[in-house]
Amino acid sequence: MRKTGRRLRKAWRLTKLQEAEEASQKGRMHDLYAVVRQLAPKQVRRKVRLRGEDGALLDHHGEMQLLQDHCCTLFSSATADGQEYDLTGLAKHVTEESLLANMKRLPLRKVAPPGHVPAVAWKMTGRLGCQAIEALVHQLTSVVPKPWKDAWLAFIPKIATPKVPRDLRPIGLQDIDGKCVLGAVRDAVMPFIMKYVEAWPQFAYVGQRSTRQAINRALCHCDFVRSSLQGGKLSLYDRRKGCVPARSVLGGIQVSVDMSQAFDRLDRTLLQAAMCDAHIPSELQAAIMAWHQDMEYHLRHADLQGSVDSTVGVRQGCNIAPILWVLYTCYFFRTASDFLPQEWLQSSCTFFADDLHFCDVIAQAADLDSFLQKAGKLFLHLQKFNMLINYKKSAVLMHLKGACTKRWRKHHVFHREGGSFLRIRVGETIAFLPIKTTHKYLGIILSYQAYEKATVLHRLEQSKAAYHRLRPVLTSKSTLNQQERLRVWQVCVLSCLRYGLDSIPLRQGLLKLIQVQCARQIRAITRSPVHLSKESTARLYDRLRIPTELTHLRGIQAKQLPEAQHRQVQRGSFCLEQMDWLLKVTAAYEQLQEPLPPNASTVPDSASASTAALIPLPLAVRGQACPVCGLYFKDVTGVKIHMTRKHPASQVVTRPLYEQSRCGVDGMPTCAACRRPFSSWGALKQHVLGGHCRLPLLEQTPSDNLSLRQHPLVIATVRAQGWQGLLDLRLVRERVLHFCPLCNQWCVNASGVKVHLQDVHPQWHDLQPRIKQIEMEAFFGSFRQGTAPMEDSENPFKRRRETEEEESRAWSSQKPKGKGKGKGRGKNGGRREQAKDRWTLPEDNSWRGHYEKDLMTQMARLILRHEDQLSLQRQDSVLHLWLRNTGEESIVGMLWEVSKKWKKMRDTTPAQLQASLRATMMAGMLKALKDRLHQVSTDEKLLENAKKVQLLDAQGHWVYQVWDHELEKLQVDASRTPLKTEEIHQLLAVCEKANESPVLYRFHAKAEYSFSEFVHFEIEVGHRGQEAADLYRSLKVLCQCSVLQIIGARLRKDKPGRSATAQRIQDYLR
Repeated sequence: MRKTGRRLRKAWRLTKLQEAEEASQKGRMHDLYAVVRQLAPKQVRRKVRLRGEDGALLDHHGEMQLLQDHCCTLFSSATADGQEYDLTGLAKHVTEESLLANMKRLPLRKVAPPGHVPAVAWKMTGRLGCQAIEALVHQLTSVVPKPWKDAWLAFIPKIATPKVPRDLRPIGLQDIDGKCVLGAVRDAVMPFIMKYVEAWPQFAYVGQRSTRQAINRALCHCDFVRSSLQGGKLSLYDRRKGCVPARSVLGGIQVSVDMSQAFDRLDRTLLQAAMCDAHIPSELQAAIMAWHQDMEYHLRHADLQGSVDSTVGVRQGCNIAPILWVLYTCYFFRTASDFLPQEWLQSSCTFFADDLHFCDVIAQAADLDSFLQKAGKLFLHLQKFNMLINYKKSAVLMHLKGACTKRWRKHHVFHREGGSFLRIRVGETIAFLPIKTTHKYLGIILSYQAYEKATVLHRLEQSKAAYHRLRPVLTSKSTLNQQERLRVWQVCVLSCLRYGLDSIPLRQGLLKLIQVQCARQIRAITRSPVHLSKESTARLYDRLRIPTELTHLRGIQAKQLPEAQHRQVQRGSFCLEQMDWLLKVTAAYEQLQEPLPPNASTVPDSASASTAALIPLPLAVRGQACPVCGLYFKDVTGVKIHMTRKHPASQVVTRPLYEQSRCGVDGMPTCAACRRPFSSWGALKQHVLGGHCRLPLLEQTPSDNLSLRQHPLVIATVRAQGWQGLLDLRLVRERVLHFCPLCNQWCVNASGVKVHLQDVHPQWHDLQPRIKQIEMEAFFGSFRQGTAPMEDSENPFKRRRETEEEESRAWSSQKPKGKGKGKGRGKNGGRREQAKDRWTLPEDNSWRGHYEKDLMTQMARLILRHEDQLSLQRQDSVLHLWLRNTGEESIVGMLWEVSKKWKKMRDTTPAQLQASLRATMMAGMLKALKDRLHQVSTDEKLLENAKKVQLLDAQGHWVYQVWDHELEKLQVDASRTPLKTEEIHQLLAVCEKANESPVLYRFHAKAEYSFSEFVHFEIEVGHRGQEAADLYRSLKVLCQCSVLQIIGARLRKDKPGRSATAQRIQDYLR
């Protein structure tokens, strides 16, 4: 029995390895991972326990009800059509041979629903079973048998600890004989769908298409944008020569769309339209639609059972569902070509199953807005096809250059706690998609930066996870022998690592990372560590007959390129293969070198160590010798590493001093000793401090490379004339625009010099407060009476006070004589008048004294007084409008379109404009309110709904509302009399007539855009004229009225109060 058990286990493992090898060769990663899970050590299967809304565990009845409600929401969101279909013509497509072919394709272990005949029994019947099924098909007239079209659901956890039904994945089990019949129908419709799909980029479930082609399309776009932007990048030397960057493109942008429950939300009406568009025979259309009509999903949980009707989506677990989804997505592309360029859909959009990816190259600023419009139309079209877009899991990748793209980012990119988001208008709503630098797509990493490195690191992590999961099997001698363990490793671990790498032009360093991880895992499996076996990696690969990764990748490319060229010749409808990309990847692999050392390694293996002898080498390859012990190494780097490890005492390192003005040449990162140019100052610093320069640096800075701080003429001018004298020097005026005065580094412009000073010389930034103090003293001193130059450095205000006294005496002598004491000067001898005429300061005054504080305090109080007066005036002219940002009642999208149309007319035909933008938007809002009010007043159903939500009272009048802070919702304001519909129409008529006059001063949003639920607008009406009074009075009556909610709006008067800036001034005064 033990021998039989071991033999059966070995046979089972070999069968699983064959399945894994077949899945790896065909690129079916899902099947490959299924084998990995079976070969891996068994894990404890946790019991699924669902929780309620309060987080408490549910019993079996509660879990069953929760599952049933979830399935009802998921599968029964539409109404049944109730149409009858003629199935009499189905018999000519479902023959005995087609049934037998489908039955042979069934796996022996195909699971059948409870109580139904399993697949192994049907396979044993052979032709007899097929004849019985064919007889049943001939009897069909209009209804498909219930057991054939129903499905029994089984739920598989998506995560480790599922808590709600959406954490479970439903899998449908179907009757075997019904599956065979539908398989024959699939074979009949396949030619029509394959012909229909030729023109559209859907790469899943289609012959001669795979994930590799979808990945190539995305990576080709990333590489093109990256290389285009790098090609237009100028070096520092080119910028100094005056060269201007010549970019053919401004960048690129791409979007990866995540759709939730795509197969379950398929619209069956659109599916039938797609079959008609593909010219599928009517009898096959009737069979497919009848199979989905009146079908049910049966649920079983513990000892409970239930059922849910299915009105949307394709059948779970159905063998025809994938090809129907392909037809559905291609019909999506075909209908989208009515309002989007077909060339863009074919070249820039990619569908793989339910993963949608689209991109665009930005050549000019207008392409950015064009891309947003195309994306919005594409998302809106997806919604029309009943697709649920998960914007949070979707991703946007952008790589843009240029000033125009910065302005575009300012208007369309928004930042909040979760990161940056791109705003895209989708119909009347706004979608926010997260912006990322990298994104996982079909197992690889997309990025406009180093996508090669990101993908390799991701695949290394995935393969490492698979290896650690299989490690007990791979490193144990008790279960499998070494050859079988290596075979499991190649099939389950190595194939996981290699996935997607054949689509990436690898570099030498990345290839080395891959080879190092593979070598480590092989040595662990074979138990051959290098420090014990003394066997080089190259010899290990030769002994085990395992091809290196470079050999494997070159072999794949040698097969793929001819196949791709053959497919490209056959299909001329659109670019199915990215031939330029494949040629680039192939050329990159040809340039790579094998990272493994040659077999004749300096490290002998254990077999040949005893017979090894010294062999004289040619003089050209003898390498470098250690000056201490004489041991030879391959190059100088090996000698340095050896000296550091073995002879640290002899390593006397004299670190050279790095001074930028002394090491550079004329402000550029060129080595002053060896004249080698570098791309950056950091590279020059590493060159000097690392001891890589073979020539000694100059001890003193050359005269032509001195900074302004070191220049003799500048020093002499400062000593003779002070800092003011530098303004007359032509040398200073010319060099200060491009050269740093401290280190003589060249910058592109004066702004670059300032940025350089702040970043590299922080001590200069510390002097800013003192410089500002001097500027303030010089500036405010000029506003005092009797201003004089500050020549006395000890007391800068002394000369000015003397001048003030002289002017005061002269002014007093010109006064007319009058009555009183002191020769007509009145009481106090005229001292009061002298105090008024001049501003006297004590001798120890400085600008930082209490006089400055008193002056600023008085100015701040005056500003606050003006602010209060303006606030009082705003009460008679300003109103605040909040418009709901989302929802069917929102008019934000309509106002945006009005603004866009007005601006376009302003730029093209300004003579046709009849009113300002603010008046046009006000007219649009009033018209929308008027139309919605008429619609509600004439529709009984809408009136009832308005009464239910307390917009109308029992008499049908529009009530006033007030915000309840305790309940946090709007409540009816009983203190105000509701408005009749006729009264509101009269108010709107008055507003429309008054708006024709130029009395509306402001109607604009307070911010460009907001993430909140409402958009805040400010309305300001003029003060003069009867029209202004009528407009303000009418809008004031509509404030807080519930009628505005039919357009998603709220209106209120301006509240008295100070602005945020004025409040901060008030806080300073406290």
